Amino acid sequence: MAPDSFPVQEDAAVARRNLVVFLAVTLVLGASTIATNVVVNPFGKYPWRVLPPVIETARTEKSAALSATAPKPQALILGSSRTMKLAPSDIREQTGLTTYNASVHSARAEDLLAFYRLAERLDGPPLKLLVIGLDVEAAHNTVQPDARLLNNKRLLAELADQDIERSSLAAFGEDLGWPTLRASISSLRVSPADRWAESSQTTFNSAGFVTYGRDEKLKSENIFNLPKRIASSKQEYVARFRGFDQLDAVRLGRLEALFEAASSRGTRVVVFLTPLHPELLAHLQATNLVARLNDLRNWLHTFCATKKIVAYDATDPNRFGADLHGFFDGAHADRNNMRKLSHVLLELDGCAL
Repeated sequence: MAPDSFPVQEDAAVARRNLVVFLAVTLVLGASTIATNVVVNPFGKYPWRVLPPVIETARTEKSAALSATAPKPQALILGSSRTMKLAPSDIREQTGLTTYNASVHSARAEDLLAFYRLAERLDGPPLKLLVIGLDVEAAHNTVQPDARLLNNKRLLAELADQDIERSSLAAFGEDLGWPTLRASISSLRVSPADRWAESSQTTFNSAGFVTYGRDEKLKSENIFNLPKRIASSKQEYVARFRGFDQLDAVRLGRLEALFEAASSRGTRVVVFLTPLHPELLAHLQATNLVARLNDLRNWLHTFCATKKIVAYDATDPNRFGADLHGFFDGAHADRNNMRKLSHVLLELDGCAL
């Protein structure tokens, strides 16, 4: 063999060694990342809880609680976190109907449909009353289904006809990804005392009604900074409406399926557009909010005309006499304001959009 061939062979051997080392390091890092994310479970994807999840997991909690509810509730509240302060006890006081609030964070049309179907799967007669707090973003045309829905097998099973599925590859990719690892690291860095204090901020009672422990304590002590929270909401909600250039036809179809199913079973369906604090509402006038609200109102009128639903536009809380200090931020009204709204809703006869 020619002497000049030895350096070439050595270079090839070094390259192979480097490749093996690279692959081994990659494998170890990947396995470590998956193990960390699965054990810490920062998004509450898995049933175990070594540490409290860093995001809200109402879908997990409420789907399990609703499935175990006996007897079946006579009335159901659906919506996003903006509807969580509509108290089941207030609905029962006004109607005599046992009620469960199945509102979850950032609910889209598919979440509402899944929870309705889950409730109707319970033993018992059809629901007598369905109250839906509808955010216009429930029909967003660019936002994908929430990962917390896609990771919930119980809810996903109710959407088998909706072309929504969770692939094993996608779930694996999330556990391997940087966003989940970053959340795991953040969770590990929080002190135990702070972690458990944060986890107790949002709690649900047996009827699905939310309590914001820390915020409600600050309100009771008259030291809650509402202007600061509204300022934060302005940034968040401007981003929400960016790119929202039309209502999504598929999501409207899911809402229609919900209205049709409920009305066909003799359920009274009451829909309301959720309130926004006037300061936030004014700030959003330059966004797509106004156009999308008009689109949604026009769409809802179709179902009012056929008596499938009754509907009320509560976007401006002044319309139902809300206390403008009774908010937790620019989009979440307190119980007293939602109680005022419920009195209006339960007396509706037709559309007030």
